[in-house]
Amino acid sequence: MTEGRLHLVLCHIFKAETLALPRALFEHVTFTFFEDRCGTPSQEWATTADLIAGCEGCSRGTVIGTTSCLRAVDAAVAAAYPVDTVKLQQCFHLVAPRSVVEREQRDGAYCVTPGWLADWRGKLDRWGFDRETAAAFFGENVRRVVLLDTLRDEASRRNLEEFATAVALPFGVVDVGLAHFEATLTSIVRARTPSRSAAADAVERRSAHADYALALDLLGTLFHEARSHADAFDGIMDAAQMLFAPHYVSVLERQEDGAAVLHAQGEPVRQVAPDEAQRLFARCEGSFVQAEDGAGFSFRIALGDTLIGLVEVRGVANPASVPQYINLALSIAPVCAAAVSSARDHEEVRTARALLETAIADLKGANDDLTMAKRELQRLLQVLPVCAWCKKIMDEEGAWTKLAELVASYTGAHFSHGICPACAAQVRSGLRSGNRPGTDPAR
Repeated sequence: MTEGRLHLVLCHIFKAETLALPRALFEHVTFTFFEDRCGTPSQEWATTADLIAGCEGCSRGTVIGTTSCLRAVDAAVAAAYPVDTVKLQQCFHLVAPRSVVEREQRDGAYCVTPGWLADWRGKLDRWGFDRETAAAFFGENVRRVVLLDTLRDEASRRNLEEFATAVALPFGVVDVGLAHFEATLTSIVRARTPSRSAAADAVERRSAHADYALALDLLGTLFHEARSHADAFDGIMDAAQMLFAPHYVSVLERQEDGAAVLHAQGEPVRQVAPDEAQRLFARCEGSFVQAEDGAGFSFRIALGDTLIGLVEVRGVANPASVPQYINLALSIAPVCAAAVSSARDHEEVRTARALLETAIADLKGANDDLTMAKRELQRLLQVLPVCAWCKKIMDEEGAWTKLAELVASYTGAHFSHGICPACAAQVRSGLRSGNRPGTDPAR
């Protein structure tokens, strides 16, 4: 076995697709497969370590799986050679673009692959489902079953129909083929394997094309799906992790008010002091700068003359490929900037909508208060018993109340007393005639 081989360990669900990959692209790769953990406890490190140890001539290992599947796998555990992990949000992202998967899932689909369907009965048994409980479970959570067909298993469509019938759901098919699977694995391999000879140049060029295809897919999904600037920066870091396989990736964000915050994978977002931010941005005055150790680089993302952030990549798995990585990073930088700008616009629209909804609610409340006040006024304007002498009004309980007190009890208004010109004239006239003001001499 040739020294320096790369050992890739991934779920056996994708074994048929892996065996169909072009041999020229993966001649220095050994593949091993672990049993799927769908819906069961995550893969244990001890089990994975046994698989890793099975490649005696390998110098590096990579375990590929979902975050939930590999939760218990600790890549820092010592092995015969360095081992890292590629953790995907969903395993479907290996065979289909995220945009395709998320489109189907938004529409209520339960996505499956040919490898998953090959043993769908065994999976239902492991989950403890009979046909009745399976139909009830899937019926409550999804609207249909969709096969992401890589076209590697002639029985997959028959299996799809049988599974969909068992869970009493309609079904559909999306033909994805092998292109995305090949591009994804090629990018992972290229990030961890240095060029070996001039004979590998053709493979290297094809790998570069795969990198660009994968980058455009990742960032295309990011552009359409990011709904906040935090989502956008998380997506940029995920794309950098997939494309460059670094030990560390971060984005220093220049906010619209001039402040700076740091987004780093696995760490909480933190505010960066102005002097530190200025130093970090100044370190990359141009569009990019390569790290002194040669195993990393930083590149700027900007929209026109507006600086949006600085992406830093450290400790890539294959330092010899850093120049190519930088070219790729500069190609995707405008897409990253557009994704952040779009996400910020979404946030502004949501904020404006929330303010509008609050204003509408306040206006509705004021309108309700006005309507209530009008009703109370109409009650006050109805025919009420009034004393012909003292002008008191009899309320609903039969008590005689001064007009001012009655109005105050209904409206909360307070009165201050004065005298109108006509009454003032009567007072003066009464004083001259000797009559008490406010009395009628005829009485």
